[in-house]
Amino acid sequence: MALAVIGVAYVLRAPATWATRAVLAVTIGWAQRTYVFVDNRWWPLLLCLALAALTAATGFVLSTRRDVGAGLRPARLGRRTASDALTRPLGFALRLHRATLLGSARGCS
Repeated sequence: MALAVIGVAYVLRAPATWATRAVLAVTIGWAQRTYVFVDNRWWPLLLCLALAALTAATGFVLSTRRDVGAGLRPARLGRRTASDALTRPLGFALRLHRATLLGSARGCS
């Protein structure tokens, strides 16, 4: 999810490059508006600090309300015992990484 947020920020940053005032609407533009080796502006970093404080406060509030041990989706009912292949390290690793392995194999062909 974090990579998706960064991707959206870059997509929003592209049109803001041509509009000088629109750069402040995008978080990536805040650090770029400091002009480190030219003007040494420090005030855009206050925006970054404020966003960090807001994000930390939101994370703290959410952490106090979360249900520890619960996932995003409800657990599915399955067998009580694992198959013989899943009791071995290689079988368990193949089971965990099967989607990645299949995707890599498809990309190589």
